[in-house]
Amino acid sequence: QLEVPAHALTHALQGVLKNALQAAPSGDIDLEVTLEEPKTWCFAVRDPGPGMSPEVLARAGEPFFTTKPPGQGMGLGLFLTRALLEKLGGSFELRSVSKGGTVATLRIPEVSLRHLAALLLRQSVSGPPSGAPRRRSTTVRPIR
Repeated sequence: QLEVPAHALTHALQGVLKNALQAAPSGDIDLEVTLEEPKTWCFAVRDPGPGMSPEVLARAGEPFFTTKPPGQGMGLGLFLTRALLEKLGGSFELRSVSKGGTVATLRIPEVSLRHLAALLLRQSVSGPPSGAPRRRSTTVRPIR
């Protein structure tokens, strides 16, 4: 069993979407959501941006590596996204071609996604007891 921040998956997906929007000159991106076997949700985010060189792609996801100007990113988003998905028994993959756009693929086992969704729903409906700190993590069992 693992402790995982309840809103971390939402933040991870938001970060990947934001990166894609920033890379897309027109602001148009594609998000494809599919259910793969064995019961794994796949979120594929495609942008038509300039893509990444092989050197940049090889480093993307390293902690503190960024191609953004100073003050616009710390270089932790992709690193934390990969770490979270791996903790949940999923995966994160980047594919990119220089001048050909990028595809970021997030895979998460259905059981982990259902557990996180149920926790988020409970928190949004009931909230914490009066005066109690809001619970920010949950225990999930990844599929092996």
